[in-house]
Amino acid sequence: MKEAVLSVSKVNQLLHNKGCVWILTGLMALGVGLGTLQQCGSHGQNQPEATKNTSPVIFQAGEFSPRVDELSTTIKSLTQGRPVEPEQALQFVQSSLTQLKSTSSLIRLADKRGIKITDDVIRDEAAKAFDLEIARTRALMINKKLIKANATDAEFRDALKKATNVDLDQKRKEVLENAVTKSDFRTQMLLQALPERLVAQVKETMKPTDEEVKAGFDTVVTKSIYVDPAKFSNSKAKAEEIIKEAKAGKSFEALMDRYLQSPDKTKPASSQKISERRMNLSKELEAALKGAKPGAIVGPLSIGGAYEVRKFVEVKPNVPRDFAERKKTYVDDYVATKAKIVISDEMMAASDSEIVWKQPTLEALDKFTTLMMKGTPKPEELQELLSKIEADQDMVDPLPGVRAMLTVRIVDQLIPSAKGDDVKSMFLRRAEAYERALASYSSSAGYVVLADYFGDAKEGTKAVDALKTAISIMSSEAQTDPSSMAVGRARLTGVKMKLAKSGVLTPEMVKDIDKELAAADKAIADLNKEIKQQQLEQDRLEKEAKKRFEEEQKKAGKSPSPSPSASPAPKPSATPESGPKPAGK
Repeated sequence: MKEAVLSVSKVNQLLHNKGCVWILTGLMALGVGLGTLQQCGSHGQNQPEATKNTSPVIFQAGEFSPRVDELSTTIKSLTQGRPVEPEQALQFVQSSLTQLKSTSSLIRLADKRGIKITDDVIRDEAAKAFDLEIARTRALMINKKLIKANATDAEFRDALKKATNVDLDQKRKEVLENAVTKSDFRTQMLLQALPERLVAQVKETMKPTDEEVKAGFDTVVTKSIYVDPAKFSNSKAKAEEIIKEAKAGKSFEALMDRYLQSPDKTKPASSQKISERRMNLSKELEAALKGAKPGAIVGPLSIGGAYEVRKFVEVKPNVPRDFAERKKTYVDDYVATKAKIVISDEMMAASDSEIVWKQPTLEALDKFTTLMMKGTPKPEELQELLSKIEADQDMVDPLPGVRAMLTVRIVDQLIPSAKGDDVKSMFLRRAEAYERALASYSSSAGYVVLADYFGDAKEGTKAVDALKTAISIMSSEAQTDPSSMAVGRARLTGVKMKLAKSGVLTPEMVKDIDKELAAADKAIADLNKEIKQQQLEQDRLEKEAKKRFEEEQKKAGKSPSPSPSASPAPKPSATPESGPKPAGK
């Protein structure tokens, strides 16, 4: 059996093999998720120079070096091809960066612990994945009535071969061999195998007492307020504010109802409790609750890039009744759970000092995220990040507008500390960055926000231009979704009134915007009128056709039967020529 230490360099090489050992692709003729099983070509050193991956490297950690195109692929899996707004694009890139860093931590941890992976292990992992997909394919074929539920294995294989021209035995053999050397599928298998082996290694060092294991089955009951970073840019600072309110006498339940939405509309958010086995608690939460009395408030606790605050309710002893009889099983359960937490903690503690960034803007995004998690960043820290972004002229955006949107978020944090002329300068800088972020998007809501930003910068003319663009986009959106006009109009009117009240918009500017809105409203009204007229004309023609048919039947001495034209006709829709033209164009 061939054995090799899982070196970071080997994993790194495998990560850049861009073919596929086998994949299930849609077989449209059958309309189900079957597919042809495709074999990869050659990779790595045998790969032609012209097809080698030239995508920019994001960072280097040892010899692990993920590339921008890998980040883009991860993002596509998150968005599932859906269009996103600039704010969402930035969030997706940040989440994908976190995933890449986690992968890096896992690989480096395994390397440091000397974890060894054999080719036979890779084949076993590939076999599990292959057999699982084939089982799913069989279930799909049964669901689509392509085979009977009680079909034999031979009948299933025969039906699959007819549908896909694939011999399962031959393909399985190819997959297991190719998985060892030729595909990024191997990387998936490595990442699947590593946690199991890391946990097994840690388990060997753990010798818990019976009392520790029994306590691990206690049920710890708490209440939680999760501070969503999507709602609060500084999750930790908000969590600290909540703790301060609670310790000052504010009911924790009242705070839950203020900051959370209940998943059950019939009950308040404050009715929600979290019950967890003690052994499943994070190291941080377990330490925070040690010695705590019911009613104690603990936090801020880090959780997935954000923070939460907990209220300790109670502990319910829950030692299994058959502990003595099944002691070995329960000890194994306890040890495996605690080992996973140890590995998770070690991954979280992996030093970022080992990471050498190659993309300054993505490094700035990562550092900005870290700073925001820790609390309120210092102005000099934020200025350093802005300088890094501005100097990065060669950046390849994983998604359009990411660089500009990051600038917006950083400047947002700098504005409160700005003084004198710097205030207007910062507001203008934010507006111009957001305008760049919107360049690749068609979003009426985005341009309303842009108008608000230009208003803060006292740039009335640019605010008017942004509002006019928003109206134009709203008119186009209303052609497919008439109700969107009312929503967009309300949002736009709110910003218009705010800017008029502050004096950014002159009375003449307000009239100009109202004129554009009126033109858009008229265009939408004309479109709706035209659609209604077309429908009335269609109804008239159908009635005339039905009347003629009945008269002909009567002359022929036959009883009237349903007219062929009596079936509903397709509803008319406005052609591009008949639809409203964007206001102001």
